[in-house]
Amino acid sequence: MQYAFTYRPDLLYAQRKSAGGKGVSRERDVHMWREAGKLAASGDYEGWLAIESELRSRGFPRAKLLFDNDRVREKLDDICRRAREQRADANRT
Repeated sequence: MQYAFTYRPDLLYAQRKSAGGKGVSRERDVHMWREAGKLAASGDYEGWLAIESELRSRGFPRAKLLFDNDRVREKLDDICRRAREQRADANRT
């Protein structure tokens, strides 16, 4: 099952403006969102906090700021949960 992670430029630019956002590229944020979706869909992570930590360790310091949104966190948690359930179901058969 594939999961899509929606990139919301309006939300990111609003956060970027309030945080100063110097030297931050939109492409880098898009890349981070894609990576977050892949990590969540892998089934290797419990939820958004583990993904945030992983992304920060991979050189995405803005993950903390960009994940400061309940809807984003809920979406990542849901993707993680479904991926782990799928993995468990596959291991049972």
